Parts: sequence; C-alpha cells; structure tokens
Amino acid sequence: MPPNRSTEAIGIDRGFTEVYVSSEGEFYGCGLGNIIQKEVEYRVERGRKRGKLHSLTQKYEKKGLHSKAENIRKNNLGKVKMSRQKRRVEGQLKTIIFTATVEIFLKYGTVVYEDLTEPIKDKKGLKGKVAARMSSWCKGLVADSLKQISVRLSGQAIAVNAAYTSQMDCRYGVLLGERKADSFHCFDGVVLQSDINAARNILARRDDAEITRYMKFTTVKSILLRRTEQFKKRYGKGKLPGL
Repeated sequence: MPPNRSTEAIGIDRGFTEVYVSSEGEFYGCGLGNIIQKEVEYRVERGRKRGKLHSLTQKYEKKGLHSKAENIRKNNLGKVKMSRQKRRVEGQLKTIIFTATVEIFLKYGTVVYEDLTEPIKDKKGLKGKVAARMSSWCKGLVADSLKQISVRLSGQAIAVNAAYTSQMDCRYGVLLGERKADSFHCFDGVVLQSDINAARNILARRDDAEITRYMKFTTVKSILLRRTEQFKKRYGKGKLPGL
C-alpha cells in the first residue's frame, strides 16, 4: 500500500478535456482532450482526402487508365503511415490515462467512479463516427486502467450508476439547476464547476441504497424527481429562489 495514502474515498468524473476530475476539485490527466481533438480532426480530413482519391481511381478505371489508378492505390492509399499514426496516438492516450489513474490510487485508497457504459463527454463539439470510435476506445482504456491499477496498488474501485449525476445539485442531491459546459448553475444563483459537481454526486451515490448500479435511468429519474419534490415541499417553493 502506498505510504500516506488517504483512507477517505474520492469520487471521480470522467472528462474530455482531462481524464478525471475529483470530488475534491483535482484535475488528473490534463491534455487528453487536445490529443483526441487533433486526432479526430486528422482522421476526418484524412478520410475526406482518401475518399476523393478512391473516386479518382474509379474514374481512371472506367476510362481504362489502369496504371494511373494502380499508382494512386500504391502510393496514396496505403495503410502503413495510417497505422503508424494510430499506434503513436493510442500510445499517448494510454500513457495519459494510466498515469492519471496511478496518481489517484497513490493518493486515495477508494475511488468511486461512474459505470463506464456511456461515451466520454465531449466538450469540444466533436461529432460523427470518428469521434464516437475514439470515445469508445478511450472509455475501454479508462475501464482497464481502473481495474488494473486498483489491483496493482491494493486500492478499491467502486462503480456506481451514473444516471443524472451531471444534472443534480451536489449540495442537496436533487434535480435542480442546469449544467452549461464547465459550469453548473444552481437554483439559488450559486455556480459550481460542473465536473466537480458531478464527481461529488458520484461519490454520494456509493452510499445511496435506493439507486443501484444497474438500475434503469428511467427508474433513477423517478427516484430523483420524488426527492426533488420532497425537497421543495420541505423548504417551501417561496423560500427557494428561482422556484
């Protein structure tokens, strides 16, 4: 067991700009998003250019210019350079993710994280199949790192149901407020950092006996709506700013 490791549990929210944001306001693996963004843009542009070259080879084939078509396939449509680039970027991402996970488990013995069934949140507006594939690959890598590092460093990784953790006010555990990019705007005018807010909700869910890990999101929503209504009645709508 690492020396001076905290016995307190920590909640972590997966990010896009960084690998994790903790419930203590710590950011781990900064720079992840920049690599993903550049690689997605590169792959999209590369795909666009290759698509044009494929069309050109087809035109040459139809015209009987088989040697020209073959030259394009041989010199411009190979996969050696593409595979080398892919391995290099995936190596960078793996290093960042595993390093971030090691840093957390060196500092905390128990890490509570969201069940890794949803794609990584994209704060840069990246869309399409390429971004989805990158997100899915990174999600699997994060899951592997949490599993492997927790065992290697004698830590405990606890997965919880992530439904609506980014839409709740962590101070009260209710569905009040709105997430806008990096900010969570609470019903009473307080503004929280959105990922820290989500990480705190994730940590709190570890001790939530009513919401289980594999519960459907619709059931989770019903529970949270009930709690929200109870919260409103307890304090009175007139006493809650904005309600």
